[in-house]
Amino acid sequence: MQKGRRSAETTICAIALGFMLVTASAQGYALSHDDYVYLKATQHVEGSDALLALLSPRERAHLHDLITDPKTANDASARDKNVKDALALFLKHQLWDEAHPGKFWDVPGSQYR
Repeated sequence: MQKGRRSAETTICAIALGFMLVTASAQGYALSHDDYVYLKATQHVEGSDALLALLSPRERAHLHDLITDPKTANDASARDKNVKDALALFLKHQLWDEAHPGKFWDVPGSQYR
């Protein structure tokens, strides 16, 4: 009976740990509430806009990093330009993906330009 109980406890701990790791890693790719407020106020992009909805986890992380970049913390115009340029690039990628179903713009040999 003792062995079965230990096995069940180990399984529960493993599941809980896995859940915590998945949740923590997902939060690393999310945009914060402050990011959405910034995007709405300065870039006129809503959280429900297709541009943001179609961002990859890597693009979301990059966008968050640009918004919170300490190098541009005291230079709002530089930060705004960096974010605007990134959003334009992400939109360009999304439009290319839409025009070339089943293909990826970032793979070697891609026709993306």
